[in-house]
Amino acid sequence: MVRNALILAAGLGSRLEHMTQSIPKALVQINGISILEIQVDALIENKIDVINIVCGYKADMLIDFIKNRFEKAPVKFNFIHNNDYRNTNSAYSFSLAFEAIQHKNFIHMNCDNIFTSSVLHQLIWSDYSNCLITRKQKLADNMEQVKIKNNKILMMRNMYFKDASLKAMGVAKISPNLSEYLFKAITEQIKDGERNGNFYGSIRNAVNKFDIFSIESTENIFEVNNLAELDEAKIIINEKITKQE
Repeated sequence: MVRNALILAAGLGSRLEHMTQSIPKALVQINGISILEIQVDALIENKIDVINIVCGYKADMLIDFIKNRFEKAPVKFNFIHNNDYRNTNSAYSFSLAFEAIQHKNFIHMNCDNIFTSSVLHQLIWSDYSNCLITRKQKLADNMEQVKIKNNKILMMRNMYFKDASLKAMGVAKISPNLSEYLFKAITEQIKDGERNGNFYGSIRNAVNKFDIFSIESTENIFEVNNLAELDEAKIIINEKITKQE
């Protein structure tokens, strides 16, 4: 059973322009509800006991929000600080959090994914030890995309390729063996001076060494990287989130 989660929420969220000038990206709202609140509510509904959050940009605001909004929630929060968030990326944030999730199966998520509780239910109860939530949409360069066969991911790249069929979203279930491999690979990158690597870049390299599977959930998950995606999410996903309340 999966009881732990890791949310990577340290970044500046600069592609959301004015929306993140005064608040961290995780606190950007979808029709009055912050992305982080949607994520944490879904985790609690799925009986997650410990939520680890890597914070950086405007960390105090994020921590205060969690403490006030979830003061009586049946879950433990663990805050990990990435003080070098301006010069690093999600792989570095993961390396800081590794000790907290070592030897545990856990749910990983980026702070820009909006999804229904059913998405986490699919992950947690999947027979796969390692799996990524994927989405069917128009594919282009600079997005994680996968080639699959019988749900197994055969190839993963962050640029368009002919056999790609789905976009890999920033929500996954990760086993202790895979997280150990990712940590070692990321640690080597950091030692070599690469501190701006993407966490999913390390997963790309792991596809040939581990059985990692796709769980397609097109209608129940969305990514908010820029203002256009934020506006689209307000229409597409908000109704599903609201119906859960």
